[in-house]
Amino acid sequence: MYAGWFPYDVQANALVFWISFTYQAIGSSMLILENLANDSYPPITFCVVTGHVRLLAMRLSRIGQDEKTSMAENKMQLIEGIKDHRKLMQIVSLLRRILYLTQLGQFLSSGINIAITLVNILFFAENKFSMTYYAVFFAAMFIELFPSCYYGTLMTMEFDKLPYAIFSSNWIKTNKEYKRTLIILMQFMIVPVDIKAGGIVGIDMSAFYATCRMAYSFFTLAMSFRF
Repeated sequence: MYAGWFPYDVQANALVFWISFTYQAIGSSMLILENLANDSYPPITFCVVTGHVRLLAMRLSRIGQDEKTSMAENKMQLIEGIKDHRKLMQIVSLLRRILYLTQLGQFLSSGINIAITLVNILFFAENKFSMTYYAVFFAAMFIELFPSCYYGTLMTMEFDKLPYAIFSSNWIKTNKEYKRTLIILMQFMIVPVDIKAGGIVGIDMSAFYATCRMAYSFFTLAMSFRF
């Protein structure tokens, strides 16, 4: 059982012990489920947005490739692509507001927890169970951070490919109005699309490595106080 306060003697008899153990097991399971739901939101959202951006790039690159389609149909496809891009940018803007502080807090807390866990593994784990417990928790902290940073990087890369997708379309034989619209759209898409935690740290692989370096810095600081 986890160390905790109970208003009765847990070791009084087997029934009381197993009731207390079941209470803690259910509570821990609910806490794990809640943490899983909270930590799954950013990577799942980034993954879905990345898929939509990739599909948009495929559609834009195919505009004008079919000689049977008319100029009006090509222009309609381009307008639909512009509308989809606006919707994606609205989603990105919403994600920036949601993850502004929460992801920054996760980066900071993860760095501190990784450092503390490493100190516990090296100096305070007294048996194999404690070593295994802290080692699993140590690995879980990295697994918690990696998906968000990985899919955040993929999302940024897919947005960066959109101007190339437009340029890959068959725009050479189009009229001036179509080309003017195409240029304006490309100018909008050239702007880098990224989501920053706290407006400081981008949610990408560089943030993952920065968190690892921060954890090592906290660990070094803790070691200096120990000795």
